Amino acid sequence: MPTTTLHLRDEALPIGYIAPITPSTAASLIAASFALHIESSTHRPYPDAAYVAAGCTLVPANSWPAAPPHHIIVSGKLLDEPPHGPLKHVHVHAAHIFKRQKGWQDTLRRYRAGGGTLLAVDSLGDGKGGKLSRVEREAGVAGTAVALKAWCWGLLHPEAGAPGMPGSEPYRDSDVLYREVLQALEVGRERNGGVGPRVLVVGAGGRCGRGVLEFLERVGVKGGDVTRWGRKETERGGPFEEICEHDVMMNCIYNAKPIRPFVTRESIRQAGKGRRLSVVGDITCDIHTPGNAVPIYGRETTLGEPTVRVEVAEGRGLVVAGMICFPALLTREASDATSEALLPSLLKLGNWRREREWLDVEGLFKEALGMLEREEQEERERKRVVRGRNERFGKLIRASL
Repeated sequence: MPTTTLHLRDEALPIGYIAPITPSTAASLIAASFALHIESSTHRPYPDAAYVAAGCTLVPANSWPAAPPHHIIVSGKLLDEPPHGPLKHVHVHAAHIFKRQKGWQDTLRRYRAGGGTLLAVDSLGDGKGGKLSRVEREAGVAGTAVALKAWCWGLLHPEAGAPGMPGSEPYRDSDVLYREVLQALEVGRERNGGVGPRVLVVGAGGRCGRGVLEFLERVGVKGGDVTRWGRKETERGGPFEEICEHDVMMNCIYNAKPIRPFVTRESIRQAGKGRRLSVVGDITCDIHTPGNAVPIYGRETTLGEPTVRVEVAEGRGLVVAGMICFPALLTREASDATSEALLPSLLKLGNWRREREWLDVEGLFKEALGMLEREEQEERERKRVVRGRNERFGKLIRASL
């Protein structure tokens, strides 16, 4: 069998970067007869030299569009916008388009135009009927850290129009982040009369929720200060007035269907001056889908701008931390976890068209293309009907003159 070449893209994203292949997993792939082309990058948690030492071939950044068509392009998150244009290769990355997220149609059109194929790693199964676990724990840890820091920042800057919480670079590891949050909480509790935050964790039983609870326990937010919600508590449908009785809400649910929102601008208004809620940590971050459980903000946040303010009529200020890639805050730990989780699947890319897990993922891509084509056909038909109606109306007007 000819050698399969994997081409790892350089990526500079405002949401941060998680490397799907690290030097360690690159060495494992090379040992399995893969060839690894690694684009030079200053954005990964590992230097170029570490990949070269593992046996990889270093290539220029952003050279992937000119790579031979049979090379498989691997990346962490979303693809660059044009000018790269149509996509001709097989691409392996987290897509975030199969729930009709923002930009899903444009992404699919690029693949259709170039004849390429998307193998979305965020749709890989775990072999047990669930999704492959990659960085859910890291998302929970990082999202909780940002939310707790935002709670402390709000206490120190309560005035209207106060500057938002400053951003940060990715942390070397979770221990450094833990120490920073612990210090912030000491100041926040002192400013709050010795009282810490009361936190509601929605989706507490999932992998992300467990990461949230792990970090809360570590920084001393526990016991009666933590409320755990699962499907039982949310199945009746929101909005839930109990949310506004907590200082911080962490949204960790996985949902692919339309849902009655857990909290809305109206439920916040109804809570009035007695509202405790000042921070929402939206780790799910489905703001552009019908499954959005917290439709109170309109854009994702980033490492550089970790929170966005929600306009409220009265009571304390309210912000949302809603990054689509919270784990990037712990870029090295998240990269290690992602690459180790993906390695068994990446090792099957040499003959992926005969591997059930990759065929299933390709099937989702084809279904999405079919859905796009149906919607485009419906739109063309709608325009044809409108055009015909306008023409008939025009004829009637001209006949009456």
